[in-house]
Amino acid sequence: MKRTKRYWILGLTSMAALGYLVWGGVRSAAVYYVTVSEFHRRLDASRPMDARVAGRVVPGSIRWLELGRKVEFEMAEGGRRLAVRYQGTFPDLFKDDAQIVVEGRGRAGEPFDAVVLLAKCPTKYESDERG
Repeated sequence: MKRTKRYWILGLTSMAALGYLVWGGVRSAAVYYVTVSEFHRRLDASRPMDARVAGRVVPGSIRWLELGRKVEFEMAEGGRRLAVRYQGTFPDLFKDDAQIVVEGRGRAGEPFDAVVLLAKCPTKYESDERG
């Protein structure tokens, strides 16, 4: 009888630990992002905020600091703008007016320090008009 009780306790403890690990893995793998205007609404002036932010590159705002390695630009959405700094590898689709998602840390009144820069693929493809 005592042996059976130990097996039940061991089994339940193992199941609970496994459930916790699965729940934590699914939760951390979920990819959510906020828009530029949502980011500004949620930003607390007293501390930095980690986030994934989606928007469009403001045309004419791209400033290369180290050619092909470091850049500053602005992204916009919903009438709000967000200054962004990024250093790293750039996707081929990164250009003026491109839809992008940046991941990093932002603080009120300072540029958003991105550690990840993703360009979203266009939803509509058009044929080449040259023939």
